[in-house]
Amino acid sequence: MYGTWESNCAELPRYLNELLYTNPNTIVRFLIDGPPDEKGVDTFKYVFWAFGLAIRAYTMCVLIICIDGTHLKGSYNGKLLLAFAKNANNQVLPIAFAIVDNETNASWTWFLEMFQQHVVQYRKICVISDHHPGILHVMGIYTSQYGWEHRYYLRHVRSNLMKHCPRI
Repeated sequence: MYGTWESNCAELPRYLNELLYTNPNTIVRFLIDGPPDEKGVDTFKYVFWAFGLAIRAYTMCVLIICIDGTHLKGSYNGKLLLAFAKNANNQVLPIAFAIVDNETNASWTWFLEMFQQHVVQYRKICVISDHHPGILHVMGIYTSQYGWEHRYYLRHVRSNLMKHCPRI
């Protein structure tokens, strides 16, 4: 119905080129996984994109971002990583996205490095996230390297308290 994983991966560069063509100042970056297959098609390990208008809008936002990852459904194994903020009207602004094989130290490091280079551009920010080990690993580095601050989602703090503290 929608093609195979391989055929869709082969179409991804064409789709992203069209994205760049129709959305000025959009950033797209790939990390290729090994040599091309027998048909000469590169297999991506990670792909990052941030729409130009979202990057521009983010410059007007408070320098607080939320990051999270979610599972891709169906036959597409992998994770979608995203960074978003709230604008002055308290509306959610999706800023950057990545498709990665899994949420690991390496994938979170790559995603946040792309975000740092192409969106934040070496400003100090506050990152709000859950307690994922990959995020904690990167934040340990970026707190000292870039002066980033790190905080946790209140929902996760509450859920951990409810799980570990008996009700009185």
